[in-house]
Amino acid sequence: MQNKETLIPNREKANRVSVANSQPNQQLTKIKGILTSQIRKREETSPYYYAFVKLKGHGADLPVIFKVKDENSNFKEPSLKKSNLVELTGHYSNSPSNIRKSFTCSAYELISHE
Repeated sequence: MQNKETLIPNREKANRVSVANSQPNQQLTKIKGILTSQIRKREETSPYYYAFVKLKGHGADLPVIFKVKDENSNFKEPSLKKSNLVELTGHYSNSPSNIRKSFTCSAYELISHE
């Protein structure tokens, strides 16, 4: 995994990290919000990390699925914390069996932390 430093408008440095994308043919979307939960690991047949993010102008928190892999293809926890302002790049889920939308993150950028 490769870290890239990005300069954001208020001249702070932010880390941009690429993560595994489960469906590379979908159109990527960028969303910005505040993490409202800590990152947690869900143990299933294919374990993954998840958190919730609050988007400006939306009532409910959006579940975000991170499938971060290290250089050995093992899942790794994203280095984000509750209350971080983040920009997420990825795609929305299209599950006919689940009404609630989720977002699968293929890259994230820490904009600020509190």
